[in-house]
Amino acid sequence: DVVQHVNIFCRVTPDQKMRIVQALQKTGEVVAMTGDGVNDAPAVKNADVGFSMGNGTDMTKESSDIVILDNNFNSLTNAVLYGRTLLKSIRKFLIFQLTVNVAAVLVAFLGPFFGTDLPLTMTQLLWINIVMDTLAAFAFSGEAALKRYMNEKPIPKGESLITGDMWSAILIDGFLMAALCLYFLDSEFVKGLFVCDVTRCNDPKGNMVLLTAFFGFFVFINNFNKFNARTESLNLFEHITKNRNFLIVVLII
Repeated sequence: DVVQHVNIFCRVTPDQKMRIVQALQKTGEVVAMTGDGVNDAPAVKNADVGFSMGNGTDMTKESSDIVILDNNFNSLTNAVLYGRTLLKSIRKFLIFQLTVNVAAVLVAFLGPFFGTDLPLTMTQLLWINIVMDTLAAFAFSGEAALKRYMNEKPIPKGESLITGDMWSAILIDGFLMAALCLYFLDSEFVKGLFVCDVTRCNDPKGNMVLLTAFFGFFVFINNFNKFNARTESLNLFEHITKNRNFLIVVLII
């Protein structure tokens, strides 16, 4: 009861530090502990996140999760900022990757019902997985650490990596892209744009050109979806110049 109402404890002994950490954890709090001396080591080790100072004792450094090399408490703020940025980058990548997978599975499953037995070949699917997903991980890893992330509430311990909003984005975007792809394959207008001369392209069904165009179309809409996955606002180009990796990857693909 006391730790929930007292903001500052001073002149505490090592065992009292431990009791404070444990009491806070029992209330469901995520506890961070900083220290530099031997007497801080037990509490630093048992906290959810332990920080030790760069000029502290070796025992405290070994007990901690993170060593603050510059002995500057502002580095704690930076650690939180970049931690939140990293989590957001992982979530952005998951939204993009799972959307690609949902769209690909739906197209492969529903394609035969629209008259196309194999809309994407195994080689094309492998190309998409290797190039799109691997390079996408590189693209989202360079997202900017925005100061506004520090105004957000802490994320609960038990929260899933993929939230309800993320599932909504994944499924809605995946189904929308699959619908566009099936329209591309089934539309007479689109088919008329990519006509294959069976006497020259050695394709009995005459759809080789259409399926080649479809592969390019599928890659293009997923490459565009990167812009959608990387921002939570309506502005798809928000702070995009701060992530050069992203722009390079989009251009390469």
